[in-house]
Amino acid sequence: LNWGGIADLPESIGPLQFTGADPLVDIPRNLIASAGGLITVPVRLDIAADLYAAELSLAWDAGLLELVKVERGSLTADFQQFVYAAGDGTLRLDMARTEKLAGGAGSLVELQFRVAAHAVGTVAVDLIEAKLNATHLTLNPAPLAGDDPTDGAILVIPLETQEIASPAPAGSVIDFTSRNNSVASVIASPAPAGSLINLASRYDGFEFKTGDNKGWLGDWLTDNKSKKTDLEALRIQPKLAAKLSARL
Repeated sequence: LNWGGIADLPESIGPLQFTGADPLVDIPRNLIASAGGLITVPVRLDIAADLYAAELSLAWDAGLLELVKVERGSLTADFQQFVYAAGDGTLRLDMARTEKLAGGAGSLVELQFRVAAHAVGTVAVDLIEAKLNATHLTLNPAPLAGDDPTDGAILVIPLETQEIASPAPAGSVIDFTSRNNSVASVIASPAPAGSLINLASRYDGFEFKTGDNKGWLGDWLTDNKSKKTDLEALRIQPKLAAKLSARL
């Protein structure tokens, strides 16, 4: 059809198509947070070449995550337009700049959440939709509402686990009888002066090493058997003997 003196396009041209690399917009799935604590969640872009505009839509369980702060990402720090609207467990963003980016990779936005004190297990952040350059850049895979590979996942450490894993206060007793991972975290932490470690439940006793391996007593005693002033560690080895406890 010739309209207004404009000739029809030749049939060989066909519809317009946009070419180039298919970028990925996603959220990390290996984030770790403490119950009751803060966590920064980035929305990432792996190929930023030719980017000048982005629209994002996200959702999460408002009972488990509270949105505290929304900030520009490493790729959008100089975007002149950066607006967002947050609802109850939802967020929509629109950002743009006047010139295309030459390339790179990084974050489009950085979201800070407060994790609920009662949260446990894995908490999801759903990337519902992402549009780059008004859909002129094709995403692969494209984010969808519900569970998909572009969504984020936060592993929440419960409060009781955090308390067990904290360094033991002075004067506390550490029992080696329990061998679960939580107690192992306490044992791995430096024990403050005055702490009592109950060794009786694991070993029958200890003895100072003797023999040709430089004589362990010489490492921590002077010739007259008094304690060296620069003593850093007492090296002993387990043996079958009467049960004991060692005070640090």
